Amino acid sequence: MPESRYVRKCYNYLLNTKTKLSVNWALEIKYVWVAQNVENDNSFIKKFTEYIRRRHLEAWQTSLNSSSKLSLYRSIKTAYGHEHYLNILNVRKYRHAYAQRRSGFHELEIEKGRYNNTPIADRLCKICNLDQVENELHFILIVLCSMT
Repeated sequence: MPESRYVRKCYNYLLNTKTKLSVNWALEIKYVWVAQNVENDNSFIKKFTEYIRRRHLEAWQTSLNSSSKLSLYRSIKTAYGHEHYLNILNVRKYRHAYAQRRSGFHELEIEKGRYNNTPIADRLCKICNLDQVENELHFILIVLCSMT
């Protein structure tokens, strides 16, 4: 790539900038190029893509495991990738509602309590009066099933 290209200038700048706090994308590229003994451009693109994918999956897994919010999602979602239910649920509002429940964006007491620091044991269901924590499973198995 010619030195006059803006992307090349950014790359050179970042490569030569010494940062103590974080690694920038230019250093990531340099790492793959040098450490992986890349022979040519095509080989580099393949190895760099694999490296970025691996780093993304590691970050996703770390984020998932460190979240206090996603307990149901963690128990359901075991692998990174497209979910097949998205192909089955044709009605957008149902697909949206299902995705919200899985990802914790809802109005259940388990979620509301996170925002006002209510202990988990005190996030009780106000619908069934069984003195149980209102989480996603409780709502689906107890509340919704009792309505049908």
